[in-house]
Amino acid sequence: MAVVSISRIQVRRGQKNQGTGLPQLASGEFGWAVDTQELYIGNGAVSEGAPNVGNTLMLTEHTDLFQYANYTYDFDASIIQTGNTPASPIVRSLQDRLDDSVSVKSFGVFSDGSDVTVELQKAIDQLFINTATVGNAASRVVLHMEAGTYTISDTIYLPPFATIKGAGIDKTVLNQTGTNPAFVTVNGNSIPGTPAADATSTFINQARSIEISGMTINANTTNRALDIISCRDSSFKDIKLISSWESGDAITNDFSAMTIDAFSIAVNCSNNIFENLQIEGFSNGILGFAHNNYNKFLNCRFEKLGYGIKLDVDAGEDSTVPSAHNTFENSLFKDIDRTALLINQGQYHVSSKNRYIGVGNDGGTASNATYPVIVFNDLYNDSQNDYFERAEELAANSLYINTTPFVPTVDGFSFHDEGYYIQTGVGYEATPVPAFRMPADRTRSFKIEYWYNSSAYNAHRSGTLNVVLDMNTETFQMSDEYDYVGDASYETKLKFTMSLSDQDATGGNDTLLLLVENTVIGDEGSLHFKIQNRS
Repeated sequence: MAVVSISRIQVRRGQKNQGTGLPQLASGEFGWAVDTQELYIGNGAVSEGAPNVGNTLMLTEHTDLFQYANYTYDFDASIIQTGNTPASPIVRSLQDRLDDSVSVKSFGVFSDGSDVTVELQKAIDQLFINTATVGNAASRVVLHMEAGTYTISDTIYLPPFATIKGAGIDKTVLNQTGTNPAFVTVNGNSIPGTPAADATSTFINQARSIEISGMTINANTTNRALDIISCRDSSFKDIKLISSWESGDAITNDFSAMTIDAFSIAVNCSNNIFENLQIEGFSNGILGFAHNNYNKFLNCRFEKLGYGIKLDVDAGEDSTVPSAHNTFENSLFKDIDRTALLINQGQYHVSSKNRYIGVGNDGGTASNATYPVIVFNDLYNDSQNDYFERAEELAANSLYINTTPFVPTVDGFSFHDEGYYIQTGVGYEATPVPAFRMPADRTRSFKIEYWYNSSAYNAHRSGTLNVVLDMNTETFQMSDEYDYVGDASYETKLKFTMSLSDQDATGGNDTLLLLVENTVIGDEGSLHFKIQNRS
């Protein structure tokens, strides 16, 4: 028999979030919340055997499974106890656990070649300067950019407490296609969609506690990658900045990988850490203006640049209070056309344990040496245990010793070690011959520690040569203080003299030569030198 009609089955229905809310349902009775689209069934009475009185949510397509799925940390419950007892671990919802980490993909930022500037800025604004949560420590989450290539066409503004972590250098790659810097730090007066002007920065609201790490930024031609503005107590780590500048191209301040600037003496760029930066292919690696203090540059690599780092380039900005106390340590400066570290003004900056390779040669070899490797134009700056390839090449290399002026490694006001030991053979020399060279570009003094060891005779000498060079009068004085052990007849056979030389034959003395004379016939030995330069 055909079915001609079916009775309609009704369940209790109403709104969960209106009035007194969802009522207690009878045992086995269904209830439909029309406003939340949730289905419930009554638990029944405890007398019936129900564990508790109430209603039980039934799973539907509208149910947030993650909210109701529990998560406990369970690496090994027998070892790690998360709760008060092993039997009562801390239980969280799976949704809470997933919200511990925020991905840019949740805001529509995908590495599919599309322009993600708007979406990435929205993610930063909503997480870090949302008017409903700004100032709340719990909102200062980590925004992750997964591995992939992303396109940005305009500046991304970084407010206080913004933390963005990529997957690593050359893993998370940002291609900058616009004509503005890729990232700029801004102060806490910024609101979503409207970055605050630096003129509104104070010590309280300035850019601070920002962390950017694990990415590569391909900068557009003749453009900057990062502008660190009035920023303190922040970290920029594991970042590669790369562009298209090549040796011989024009050098302009605008074409800098990074600029560091500050609004005032009170609102300065200070206590920031720049670690494992890889900067390549810019006119300038880092261009710093006034009020940059106590920043650290650690384990960085500067390569194929016009200049490496220039600080306080605008002396007129605030010449009374220049930058100070910045540290540059354990970094490599390689193939820098001009100067690697130029401190235009400012004191107590330290270059320590850096390696300077192919610097100041205008893209050529040491025979093209033109610019100092480091320039300190103010007092109390220091170079400590740095290695200078130029010093090793120009001091004693026979390729350059009679043809190339010794352009200084460190120019300006400095006490520094040249960071290397010179070793040269010593045989019978009836007349003085050049042993090594030093710069004679300005009035300087040198402290030269030496060690002579004869392998043919019992003759060993250790001493110090103190040299004062006055280039105003082109005169010098030298003293030799030493200790000697061995056959007394050989003690005075080794003699040092000095002379000024015009190595490039341009009409002016440019190099100071140390010459050695050894009148011990048949001698075979070695000389070791280490030089401290004072200017």
